[in-house]
Amino acid sequence: MPHLSAYGSLIITAATASGRARRVGEAQHLVSQATAVAGRMGVDRHDYETYFGPSQVVMQTVDVGVVTEDYAGALDAAKRMPRGTTLPLASRCRHLADQALAHARLGHAQQAVDALLTAESMGPDWIRHQTLPRRIVGELLERDRQSRLRSLARRLSVTG
Repeated sequence: MPHLSAYGSLIITAATASGRARRVGEAQHLVSQATAVAGRMGVDRHDYETYFGPSQVVMQTVDVGVVTEDYAGALDAAKRMPRGTTLPLASRCRHLADQALAHARLGHAQQAVDALLTAESMGPDWIRHQTLPRRIVGELLERDRQSRLRSLARRLSVTG
């Protein structure tokens, strides 16, 4: 299992790198391969200082969807996140930020704000130091001046 975990971690890392390089087909193929490895393992693991398993695959699949601008696909993938994930807090918060970005880009402002507020409640120290949530709030502020969003923007020191 530790070797499968390490192998899967390498594959999903390659998938995210391919997504960022806009090699969509390659990224999707690698996600598929990582999904197969995670399915074979069946559980989340932490081996050799890396996390891998079904939760990590879902989180990185969402990331690949976001960076390749497949926002609907990213949100569909997010629905597969296992309950009771063992991902570290920072990973769970980043996953919520990716979902928020997908929602924002699809015009789902309320769902984007809800995801950011959930991330803030889980990791208030984490969110204060991240640029992605700030960027999302800035984009949302340009479109809508709702009071909950303004309050979140103040707490994140975002001006619109």
